Amino acid sequence: MNIFHSAKRLTFLYFSIVAAAIIIIHASVFEFTTEDLEYIYAKNKLLNIAEHSEKLFVTPDKIKRPYSEVITQGNTKADPSPIVYFDFTALPKIFPDPALIPYDIAIEVTTPADIETYFIMKKKLVINDKLIDVLITLNNTLYEMSEEQLFNSLSKQFITSFTLLLISLTVVLTIADKLTRPISTFAKILANKSSTDLSPISLPHGTQTSELVGMVETFNAYQKRIQNLIERERAFNRYASHELRTPLTVIHGATTLLGESDDKDFIEKQRQRLFKASNDMNEFIETLLNLTKPIDELALKVRKVSAGELSMLIEEHTNLILNKKIYWQLDLIAEPEIKMPSAAFHILLGNLVKNAFAYTDSGKIIIEAGSQHLRIIDTGNGLQKNNSNKGYGLGLLLVRDICQQYNCEFTISNNELAGCTATVFFATERAER
Repeated sequence: MNIFHSAKRLTFLYFSIVAAAIIIIHASVFEFTTEDLEYIYAKNKLLNIAEHSEKLFVTPDKIKRPYSEVITQGNTKADPSPIVYFDFTALPKIFPDPALIPYDIAIEVTTPADIETYFIMKKKLVINDKLIDVLITLNNTLYEMSEEQLFNSLSKQFITSFTLLLISLTVVLTIADKLTRPISTFAKILANKSSTDLSPISLPHGTQTSELVGMVETFNAYQKRIQNLIERERAFNRYASHELRTPLTVIHGATTLLGESDDKDFIEKQRQRLFKASNDMNEFIETLLNLTKPIDELALKVRKVSAGELSMLIEEHTNLILNKKIYWQLDLIAEPEIKMPSAAFHILLGNLVKNAFAYTDSGKIIIEAGSQHLRIIDTGNGLQKNNSNKGYGLGLLLVRDICQQYNCEFTISNNELAGCTATVFFATERAER
């Protein structure tokens, strides 16, 4: 099982690793620099003293003494002179056994209680054409004192740096908390939302970064898509129950009547009713299924709708105005050019006509058709009075969905005096381009 840590904890962990690395590097640089510098300084100085001694002790009388100072800059406490021992028995007891000291290697020797520090080097010198062993000593106490002072200074710097690291850690953790708290709040909001709650989530309080805003907006957009899918599924059920009610009623009535008469003309009439009702059901189901899947633009071809087809589609719904003082008129400016299946167009026009016929009590209904538009103008109750009727709303919703699916534009608005005007603008030109 994977273990997930909070961003605040990870920030602390990563910062601690970086801080530890900085401290280790700082200490290593100090240690290596001071130790190496001390050794290099002592070795180079001892080698220079050895070279200087070969020139200094050119007479035998100068090496008869057990040891001799090699004065370089002055014999003072501030600059103690190195000493070259010719007689190893004269060496102070603090020095190691000369026989165990390797040649040409600088060795550090410290007196008890760390009072003084020396560097010694065993060397072979050529004096009077003779190769003799000498031991060169260099008082390094002043350098050690400087090194200790340097260490104290760097220790203060280390403490200051460590304090600054702690302050930086506090600042980083505070920033991390401010940046991650809105995300934690967002996660809690999601956890507390019910499965049916698809309402948009507002931005959490706190530091609002562009990443957080983008995440919330993307999530809300995703929820909106889910909500649209659910609404489409519910609309499918509403459309089905609304649109299939009439053909099912016709089928039920026709089958009942077929059992009551043997007249051939009567039977043929009922057969035609059954055929039309089943055909209407097939067209409706086909249209609904097409609304739930992407359209194939290449498979759709632009076609013209003739005046006869328009009149036939309108007359199919004239039963709604049989007992009303209404007459309708088809104004054909040009044959509409559509780019959608015939079944979808039949349902689109049928719903617009049915709504106009059903919610107009008297007056005139004009169906205007142009090459790129279809307009139905009625003198009925208007939009506000019809919103409470579910049948009217479902018909317009279906028209809207068909228009959206096939890139058409649908508008509906109240007229100044009475009724409303519904207009569909076909998108054949945009689709062709």
